[in-house]
Amino acid sequence: MAHFTTMTPEALERWTTARHLNRYAGKRAARVYTKVNNVESSDGAFEEEWEVSGLGTLSLIPEGTAVAYDQPVQGNRTRITHRKFGLGYRVTEEMQQDDKWRVVSRMADDLLDSCEDHRERLGHAIWNDAFTGTTYTGLDAVALCATTHTSLKGGGTRSNAAATPADLAPESVEALLSQARLTVDDQGRYLDFKPRTLFCHTNNEWEAQRIFESTQRPGTADNDINTMNRLGMSMIFSPYLTDTDMFILLDLASSDIKFYDRIKPTTKVGTDFDTSDMKTKLTYRAGVGFYSWGGVFGSAGA
Repeated sequence: MAHFTTMTPEALERWTTARHLNRYAGKRAARVYTKVNNVESSDGAFEEEWEVSGLGTLSLIPEGTAVAYDQPVQGNRTRITHRKFGLGYRVTEEMQQDDKWRVVSRMADDLLDSCEDHRERLGHAIWNDAFTGTTYTGLDAVALCATTHTSLKGGGTRSNAAATPADLAPESVEALLSQARLTVDDQGRYLDFKPRTLFCHTNNEWEAQRIFESTQRPGTADNDINTMNRLGMSMIFSPYLTDTDMFILLDLASSDIKFYDRIKPTTKVGTDFDTSDMKTKLTYRAGVGFYSWGGVFGSAGA
């Protein structure tokens, strides 16, 4: 009995998988979501994290008295659940035989482009929800950028959103940086916030370059130095941000913005025995979210 390709279509999968991996690797440098999210692997159905406070500050010990003791306080727990995404296409036997214009191979390329586009949109979902918290909230059950972040010890609230929302400008960046440097953690210690990245919409690219790369203060005839220039800020611009006015000052090394790759994008090829149609699908599983707002200060724009 002859062995037909329809009996083991997986043997034909190699070219599709190789094509996908090559194209996937080629786009790596251009991806935005990998630069503003902590991309990590996962081996479970979800990832969880608990919130635990640290110890308070030291107090004076009068002569002959005992030292005061403190203990951590346990807070909330939040979970990031992985979801499955996918898309496929089907090509008839006649189309496979008669395709003179590489329509089928272009469909493969387009499927890979769709995957990359979807992963960008998924990775940006947290940022597009940063000031509303409609979909994503952290351990304190509020939005990523908010004025009402709660403290586990001592009560009160803290803010990593601009006190007065404003568009990107030297004054608004200075105000946000000053606010960040006066913000304290659960224990009342000042945050060591050292932003490395400005993240904003593509529309703000030119203004951002004027703010951070000019030698003198932009927008004025005075001979003032540009204090923003010494920060050495890298800039990331993205058309995937839905709010063109918002901007984020980000220290990714100390942030909890997560993009969990549970199953990386995978292609599979099969053939329908009755029709000989070739079917190709691409799927992946991932989860996005954040635990704490550390490392992030932002303005929603005016």
